[in-house]
Amino acid sequence: MDPIDGTAPYAHHIPTWGISIGMMRRGVLEEGAVYLPITGELFLSEGERLLYAEGQSPALLADGPKLQPLPVRLRDFDDGGLIALTQNMARRGSFNLVNPVQALCTIVVPLTYLCLGRYLAVIGSIKLWDIAGALPILLKAGLKARLLMGRPLGLEVEAQTYDLDSESKKRWWLREVMVACGSEETMARVIQGIEKTE
Repeated sequence: MDPIDGTAPYAHHIPTWGISIGMMRRGVLEEGAVYLPITGELFLSEGERLLYAEGQSPALLADGPKLQPLPVRLRDFDDGGLIALTQNMARRGSFNLVNPVQALCTIVVPLTYLCLGRYLAVIGSIKLWDIAGALPILLKAGLKARLLMGRPLGLEVEAQTYDLDSESKKRWWLREVMVACGSEETMARVIQGIEKTE
């Protein structure tokens, strides 16, 4: 659970933050939920169903959200598509495509908006709790996610993908930069634009 993903925007009264909850059973992320309070958007997975509500204030949610199927839009590569970078990627990486880039200090906003086609791709170094709510939604929607060196990012929380060493300062971090997007073609084009990471 990440009660506020995007603490810096939240603290500065900027609306790019959200609340996410992931349900994990036996080391597998099974379900996810993300709520963006400022826009009133709610994203839920329920088995294979993906649900969405828009313009839902906390008061309306108390009576039960008005859910509809998530309107997934798998976006193909185009050089005008917006690409989200995490803060770590923005500080330590280098990205060389003509696409506009944005570093929001949150991951749940661009990951959920990736499902709606508002972003072309999301790139960054990420902790498990940052993506636990959004990743089940993203993958069940048919989007692609992988680590930069090629390992597909799935719903299993395993040592090959995450640093699970209890003594590590990077515990719960993905072992490499993650790239998420709508298609394999887009994935290949975006990865070509990543020149270096630390």
